Amino acid sequence: MPWFSLKRPASPAAAKPVGNGRNRILAAVTATGMVTGVAAMAVTTTGPNEGLKLVAYPDRLAHNLPTVCYGETRGVELGMRFTKAECDAMLVKALGEFAQGSVERCIKAPIGDEPYVAFLDLAYNIGSGAFCKSTVVKR
Repeated sequence: MPWFSLKRPASPAAAKPVGNGRNRILAAVTATGMVTGVAAMAVTTTGPNEGLKLVAYPDRLAHNLPTVCYGETRGVELGMRFTKAECDAMLVKALGEFAQGSVERCIKAPIGDEPYVAFLDLAYNIGSGAFCKSTVVKR
């Protein structure tokens, strides 16, 4: 059984309130650890855009900061090794944190799952502070 499901719900996703205290990403991780719905959409959108490196390396674009997996830098030392499953789990956790710290905090209007995932991908790339101050959020 895959760790994520790309199955869409039977009915189209309606626009949902964003800042309602329910983190869509973490809510989509089941008790068994399977990633479903919007979390699977986020992982399959952000993961390929970031690229996967299983061994920590100095990221030249981030002043040689040790980086691994899909751009993770927290607690990373050069040469550390991770499996794809560990990297996927780190990405889900990071996306959950960005969802709560950026998308759900800064977007006030109800939005559907696709825009939610797009906003989350942007926040993951530019950071929470820059996302919340961006013109995307202001519009």
